[in-house]
Amino acid sequence: MTVALKKLKKWFINYRKRSNALKQFSNNSCYDIDLKLYLDKFFKFFPSNEGDNELKQDFSLIMSSGTGYNDAWLGNGPYRDASYTIALYKSKHKKNVSGYLCCIGFDVQKVTKSEIVVKQIQGSFGKEGLLRLFKWERMMLKVLTDWASQNGFKKIWVIMAKNSFYYNRYGEDRKKRMYMHYDITARRSGFSFDETNKQYFKVLD
Repeated sequence: MTVALKKLKKWFINYRKRSNALKQFSNNSCYDIDLKLYLDKFFKFFPSNEGDNELKQDFSLIMSSGTGYNDAWLGNGPYRDASYTIALYKSKHKKNVSGYLCCIGFDVQKVTKSEIVVKQIQGSFGKEGLLRLFKWERMMLKVLTDWASQNGFKKIWVIMAKNSFYYNRYGEDRKKRMYMHYDITARRSGFSFDETNKQYFKVLD
């Protein structure tokens, strides 16, 4: 087999892997991974250990496709800004809107379909007490980065907060939070900044 054919075969295998992985989102399925490994890694250890009991709750991740609220699992939890969303819930395998905690949403690069762009990193209003117990922004980005790497994607991008549709629609406090959610999260997660695209990126294995 020639080098060109080997490359073509590898490209086709990865393309099929990516396509199959994205189909999981259309089924509103649970993302069945060992989530506790991520929770433990990004848990904030307070002196009083006040977060221990909360961390022992039954968490789950739900994968969904589509925008807006029109989804059986996500319901009126997050308003989905991107085509694909992974949402964290505190009630496992239950269609529990009140259990929604946070989400990360992304689109797929249209030409090669080998890169994804994170366009939403958002926590649920009113759930700050639970979310502050762990570094949820970095955890959700890590979950997505691992998923993308395992499924044949080549690169993951994160937009700058100021390039979000919502950035200039609210006050300064909201801008600061969004800057932390997007820019600071990307930097602390080892992403580099692309001066041309004005986005953060990480090349995947």
